[in-house]
Amino acid sequence: MNKIPKPILITLPILILALAIYFSGQYLQKKADTQFSKTEVKKIVPVKVVATSKKIKVDSFKRFDIEDNHKGEKSAYRFPSTRNVRAGLVFEMNQGKTLWSTNSNKSVPVASLTKCLTVLTVLNHIKNNPEYSLLDQVLISKSSMKTSSSSFLRKYPKDTISIEELLISAMVKSANDSCQLIAEHFGKGDPKVFIAMMNKQAQELGMTQTKMSNAHGLPFNREKPELDNHSSMSDLLHLVRKSINDYPIILKWTSKREALLPA
Repeated sequence: MNKIPKPILITLPILILALAIYFSGQYLQKKADTQFSKTEVKKIVPVKVVATSKKIKVDSFKRFDIEDNHKGEKSAYRFPSTRNVRAGLVFEMNQGKTLWSTNSNKSVPVASLTKCLTVLTVLNHIKNNPEYSLLDQVLISKSSMKTSSSSFLRKYPKDTISIEELLISAMVKSANDSCQLIAEHFGKGDPKVFIAMMNKQAQELGMTQTKMSNAHGLPFNREKPELDNHSSMSDLLHLVRKSINDYPIILKWTSKREALLPA
């Protein structure tokens, strides 16, 4: 009987131990993530709107005037090369300070950042129309499931989904199909009605460099970028700050590690 070489006898136990440590670590990490997700899943009580005769000014939140190219400011941050950046902005939320920006007031094509306006439009509509609720169930349409670059709704195990879950999937998974279903639902079957609501919301917020053509941000035609959704960095900054200020629940949604499907 041949003897097993000594190097193999030494290496084999180490390899087995390493595999055991790896797989036990994977198991513990998955268990911790699942527990974290369960503690984060909470239902939201719809906001009740009290009728008032006074007209509320929508844009009551302070808007920042962004100055471009803060090259003279000393900062501990080290930014990557910005030679090919068409437009950009780095803003410190706590101090309310622009750390870096270029062409921040220029309207440029945007993709999934569109979803920030989609979510705010829905939340404001629910707030101003008590007949709607985050817990409302929406029938999943075949047209929404056909939305490109997304497969969230095709994997959803039920025929209906709540508005809250649609918003979470839009923010966490960047689900284009969820945004399409949102547009169909709030547009009462016509997504263009919801797109008009989004553009009206942008105007009311003073987002003068913003024009939306869909609720998800997918491009229409590579050869005609002028048809795509457009916005500016300063507009988007104002949108995000306004959204977080009015609806802090957004931070709970975006802090999720994963969006769990129901059993």
